[in-house]
Amino acid sequence: LDAVAQQHQVPADLDALLAATLTTCCRIESVFAENTERLLPYAFRFDLDATLRTLRQQGRQTLGYLTSAMTPAQTKHLDTAWNAISERLSAAPPTFDSLDYQSRNIVISDGTPTFIDFSSIGWDWQERRLVQYFSSIGANQTDAGFVTLLNPDLVATYAGWVTTYRETCSPLAIAARVDSHHLLFYLSVIYQILRTVAQPETPESRARLKAWGDPKARYQSALSQLLNTSLSTDVWTTQIREMIAEWQ
Repeated sequence: LDAVAQQHQVPADLDALLAATLTTCCRIESVFAENTERLLPYAFRFDLDATLRTLRQQGRQTLGYLTSAMTPAQTKHLDTAWNAISERLSAAPPTFDSLDYQSRNIVISDGTPTFIDFSSIGWDWQERRLVQYFSSIGANQTDAGFVTLLNPDLVATYAGWVTTYRETCSPLAIAARVDSHHLLFYLSVIYQILRTVAQPETPESRARLKAWGDPKARYQSALSQLLNTSLSTDVWTTQIREMIAEWQ
């Protein structure tokens, strides 16, 4: 799927491929849900709440950089929106599934998606998995950038499936959760780019520069995904994107 996103392998019917990928993702979630008790002994244990706290802290720092010229009143409004998104993500229930979710782990053969690499399994938010399965980093590729294959129609389909088979909340709430994870993902990417530029000699930074290439181009690519990909009608994610755009 990574090659599809980077347009190295463009299928004849991309919409059908993405719909099939989403359907398979939901089927896999169902299989894990039906067999969670049997699979729990194999779970990789890590502090999921601490991970989310770190991502939220990095996201808020990045927002501070992107909107550094805001007035105190505008900053207060931004904090209100950010706190609403943070509480939404913290309150969401995690699911048991793969912990290696990336577009390179979805192999396409004759238009059929096959998910691979389940060597690490455990608890995480399915909406976070969805965002990263459908996002391409384009690492170690010439002139590559960040690409999101998710769109509002796919997210609406996913939200309808969740409210039918997993949760009783509204599809709008699920779509807002996906949108929030997408926003957080690209804020985290920008945070990594800024840290790489600030500390280029660390082993982590050197590895990232080698994999991602020109940091300025990567920054612009991530910012474009952040500003131009709206996956729901949620008021808080919409307002944050609008506030970032105003100061860019």
